[in-house]
Amino acid sequence: MPGADHEGWLVVGSTGRRQNTPAALLAGGRSEYEDGILVLPRDRSTGEVGDVVQALALDATWFVVANRDRTRLFSANEPVDGGECLLTSLSFDAGELRVVNEAPTGGRLACHVALSPTEEHAIVSHFASADLSVHPIGPDGTVHPPSQLLSLSGTGPHVRQEAAHAHQVATFPGGTYLAGVNLGNDEVATYTVTSAGTLRPQQVPATTVGAGVGPRNLVFASDGYAYLANELSNTLTVLRYDGSAGTVEVVDQHSTFVDDDLTQDSACGGIGLSPDERFLYVSNRGRDTIAAFAVAGGSVTPVHEVPVGGENSHDISLADWFVYAANTRSNTVTVLPIDPATGHLGAVQQTITLPTPMSVLAL
Repeated sequence: MPGADHEGWLVVGSTGRRQNTPAALLAGGRSEYEDGILVLPRDRSTGEVGDVVQALALDATWFVVANRDRTRLFSANEPVDGGECLLTSLSFDAGELRVVNEAPTGGRLACHVALSPTEEHAIVSHFASADLSVHPIGPDGTVHPPSQLLSLSGTGPHVRQEAAHAHQVATFPGGTYLAGVNLGNDEVATYTVTSAGTLRPQQVPATTVGAGVGPRNLVFASDGYAYLANELSNTLTVLRYDGSAGTVEVVDQHSTFVDDDLTQDSACGGIGLSPDERFLYVSNRGRDTIAAFAVAGGSVTPVHEVPVGGENSHDISLADWFVYAANTRSNTVTVLPIDPATGHLGAVQQTITLPTPMSVLAL
């Protein structure tokens, strides 16, 4: 168990009722574990995770993001009936969550939340309705109904690209621009947030990253390069970005399959950089692995690929030289240590049973 001076926290978004998690895994049938956010203490030096200290009952929680000083969290929540989603604002103090308020997003299947560079707006990505909702945030953390609901368009050659699918928005380093990922038409678009709370396209046209690759999650490094995990093709796209102009361009593309002996039936999940940005990690759902790469100045060198210790690693979070993986189908979060010298992942050092963990955030 983490000691009193553990300092870290693990915040897990659960979609138990939405995903029909077996009742036996819903923490003995306690309703507060079925959907919502779970908070667990995390030891920053050992990576060890303790027992749940708070289970906050909310609608199915697909994603949770923290502000820079980690005093506020924002979550994307979907009702059990699949109706209009909610953006929830929460205060966070010493591991204790308190709901500030909720606001309707106007979209369906809210899969991601991002904060604008000034943290004055939250942007919610909706996979099913293919739109981005922009929500003003008050000084007290209150979130408001959308000041804009921006509809996306486009299709792709893959069977799952019958329409646009907003999947993520990420902030450029330097705090001026945003990048939006559209899984449905293979594009990354860039935006600014206006004073009126609307997204204004910055790079026109948007950047196409490949035909049928299905871009999912993007992570920026501080050296002018970004890395994009493509769900449908199990590939990793290297992007060069200009933080002063708000533009991105494709540099290279690599497979996320490092071990050729494993099954090829897979889809990319989460992506993250090591604390020193020398190593990159991508989860492969289906193969149920995490692939490790050495990265520098846009170059990518495979390191190895290891079992994640669970099924369908939908999301990963990196902190203090540990990878935390949310494995939705096995109802587990697994912890893997990273060797800071080589980037190699060690064997799974801990498995925590939780109901349908959809997102994981290590603080």
